[in-house]
Amino acid sequence: MKRMLVLLLSLLLLTPVLADELLQAEDFTLRLTDSEDAPVFAIGDPAQALLDALADYTGAPVQMTFEDQDCMLPGMTREYLTADEMFVLATRPLPGDAKANTLESVMVLTDAVVTRRGAKVGMTLAEIEALYGAEYALDYDTVFYSNGDFEPQLMFFFDTESWRCIGWMIFRNMVI
Repeated sequence: MKRMLVLLLSLLLLTPVLADELLQAEDFTLRLTDSEDAPVFAIGDPAQALLDALADYTGAPVQMTFEDQDCMLPGMTREYLTADEMFVLATRPLPGDAKANTLESVMVLTDAVVTRRGAKVGMTLAEIEALYGAEYALDYDTVFYSNGDFEPQLMFFFDTESWRCIGWMIFRNMVI
């Protein structure tokens, strides 16, 4: 009986660790197809490769919709939108490289592209929780997953009536 109780308590202590696994570096990457040889794009990478891949993927050039001096670094902050309005990208320079155009965020508004764990537009909050755990911050219609305050984050946006995902985003707010 004692052994059974110890085993049961041990399993209960391990369950939260398994259910609420921390985000990994792969969780902040994007592939436009499920093919194993498809390019992987990560936050902080040079932006041009993803801009070119999105133009090929959507069949139309990606338009820069905003450009201005970055508020913290020498160089330009830019935003881009695909012609089908299913992808929004934000870029910024790097410390020490004002000409860099690196990925700061990628927003996905289509169910055709999934996260590394398989989440996509149209899933319920419960389905997202099954993939990422219940340890998140909720701000009205947005669920934030992060390993810390200034770490990269993964966000899911929801319709508040159905609690179905209407978009997701990987991003990093740069802290210098």
